[in-house]
Amino acid sequence: MMAGLLGLLDFKSVIDSRVQSADTQSIEYIMGMWKGRPSAIIPFKIHNSESMSFIFDKGYLTLDTSDEYNIEVLDNIMDSAFKDGQVDVVRLVHQRCCDIPGSGLLLLKRYLPSLNILSKASSDNHHQLIRSLSWFNESPDRFVETNFQNDP
Repeated sequence: MMAGLLGLLDFKSVIDSRVQSADTQSIEYIMGMWKGRPSAIIPFKIHNSESMSFIFDKGYLTLDTSDEYNIEVLDNIMDSAFKDGQVDVVRLVHQRCCDIPGSGLLLLKRYLPSLNILSKASSDNHHQLIRSLSWFNESPDRFVETNFQNDP
């Protein structure tokens, strides 16, 4: 099929399967064919940090708070990651927030879960994810030091 014949749902379906399998070469190829806003076809459920990192590194999604659509997509990804207990995805996004000088803590707070999402994560026994949020009562430096180490 030619790219012109494919619609939004076709691209979303194909990119979803490639993102979930962390097939970064295919993700890049599909994004190259897509002529719209890259964040429009990024799936809300991302279950691996490799794909999430690639998406950030290529600029398909950013932490830019001036782009409302971008924020909405990242909010949905984070909500999904919290609900599904995807600790690595949550940590990656929070680490990227901390890497931005001067606004890291504000971004970090922006991508915290709601109480409803925390309740769902807790009821689903996603204790590692809940534990990783203990930084809220700590300093940002302590948060980075304690929460971005590999679990034993």
